[in-house]
Amino acid sequence: MIVKQVDHLLTLLELFAQEKRPMTMTQISDAMGLPKSSTHNLIETLSVRGYLYEVRQRGGFYPSRKLLATGEAIADGDQVTTLISEYLGRMAYETGETALLASRAGDDVIYLAVAESRQSIRYHAEVGSRRPVYATSGGKAILSTYHDAALEKELGGIAFADLRENTISNPETLKTRIREGNARGFFLNLSEYTPDVTGIGIPVKIEGRPLGLSIAGPNYRMEDRYSEFADCLHRTSEEIIRALHAAGLSADLYHKSS
Repeated sequence: MIVKQVDHLLTLLELFAQEKRPMTMTQISDAMGLPKSSTHNLIETLSVRGYLYEVRQRGGFYPSRKLLATGEAIADGDQVTTLISEYLGRMAYETGETALLASRAGDDVIYLAVAESRQSIRYHAEVGSRRPVYATSGGKAILSTYHDAALEKELGGIAFADLRENTISNPETLKTRIREGNARGFFLNLSEYTPDVTGIGIPVKIEGRPLGLSIAGPNYRMEDRYSEFADCLHRTSEEIIRALHAAGLSADLYHKSS
């Protein structure tokens, strides 16, 4: 269930992030497809709370620095993502590909942290974006942490969608892919969601929850380098766990028997 007022607010903020310029009430109303009365109420509320200001009379509105300060204050409380982001950046630099940290959200995974490759052709993902749990390497890694009976239940509850030719479309195939990943020590996404993109992922246990740590990039750069990327993932996961322990946080490599 989506709350319309909240959805409108987030859409407005994303609109400013995309446009990067002041916008008048009419421009905002047109861009969002909202009645002017609804747009006025939204802008008035944010202005009264100090999150929007009018750059000059009839010159349009723009978010104030209060929004940035609020976001930074919130981020300061997320020790896990803040710490891991540094290691994702190192992986992206070392491998030349995009590094990601994902958490499960129902039938999807949501990216908690992303460090994009600096190459012009790269896998692009944003923090907060969602992907099907069964069509990503990080998602398969997370699912691999369930014991057999729990895994059967989880897979039976997933609503599969026929996204691409390579997309897994049933529980039995997904279970097979997870078993294969367990045997080799890493999990693959072979163009199952984004065309011509390969992902390699492993699970890590942080603060009691399984997360997916992965590297993704175009097929032509990922092919024949699976072992190299897997080594980087495993080595980095051990470094992350040591750093989290030093910060007084709970973390461990995932072992099926644990």
